[in-house]
Amino acid sequence: MASADVYLEAEKKYRALRAQFDAGEISPEYLTAEVHRLMITDDAGNAWNLALDTGRWNVFRDGAWSEANPYMEHQAPAAAAPEPEPGPVGQPQLEPVADPVPSPEPEPAAPAAPPAYTPPPPPAYTPPPPAYTPPPPAPYTPPPPAPVAVAGPAPARKRGRGRGCLFGCLGVVALVIVVAVGLFIAIRTNTITQGDILNVAGLGPATVEVDNLRDDAVSVSIEPIGGSSGSTTTAPSPGGGGISFSGESLALNPYDIKIKRLDNPGKYRVMFQSSKDGKALGTCVLNVRGGDTMQFVTLANNITINRVNNPLSSGSDLVITTSSLCKN
Repeated sequence: MASADVYLEAEKKYRALRAQFDAGEISPEYLTAEVHRLMITDDAGNAWNLALDTGRWNVFRDGAWSEANPYMEHQAPAAAAPEPEPGPVGQPQLEPVADPVPSPEPEPAAPAAPPAYTPPPPPAYTPPPPAYTPPPPAPYTPPPPAPVAVAGPAPARKRGRGRGCLFGCLGVVALVIVVAVGLFIAIRTNTITQGDILNVAGLGPATVEVDNLRDDAVSVSIEPIGGSSGSTTTAPSPGGGGISFSGESLALNPYDIKIKRLDNPGKYRVMFQSSKDGKALGTCVLNVRGGDTMQFVTLANNITINRVNNPLSSGSDLVITTSSLCKN
């Protein structure tokens, strides 16, 4: 069972990394990679990791990440309370004392008979009010006819409408010139890069990150579908021969993290295999857009996926076998 010291040491390293990141000493990619290295696997096979933004513990259980407290789940059970010691043997028992029998009280005397009932006199008779007679209806008077509007002279056409259109067109042209000059200055000063412009248009490069948290090495193939072909790599299989795929292969040792830049957005097939025996671990066909950062994490029992620039919200989308990102 992982002791509390392991989690405390991980939190201490996280605070140090976060302080370096807030001071601008390390990049976001380096912070992400180092925090992933702090992941802890308990005896039940559950992966524990610290959230990048809050520093709280999250556990991957039942195919989803959820916030949890490792100290509460791994604390030792409380010791049983000691049983009370028996009293001395042979102590005499006291006999219960019966309550004394109360003496009977004397019966009360019978009440006196009530006086005879005398009914009140009947009320005096009051005749009902006369029946209601409605007033006669008022004579009908038709409303006066509506006044007829007399058409007046047509309003004079305002002058200067062409001048306002001219000023509006000149304003649009001036705005376009200002935006173009500002964009040119931003590009020359590296405030805005060409990649940022391409990402806005959906044509920029994308990034694929693979984190191997398994105890054995894995091989990852990234193959474009319907695009330009790359080099062909063959991975060994248990029965001899191999599984051929077109694209680039990434070899990751246990707890390695590798990042691949995809210059052309589009559809890609990502295949995972064990380098030890060539066993297929999973396949994901995903549609990569410009500026996307796709993150895969290989675990002992499954492989998770997440889009860092637009994180997923459903737990089933975090596993490649059920994720909507792998069904394009």
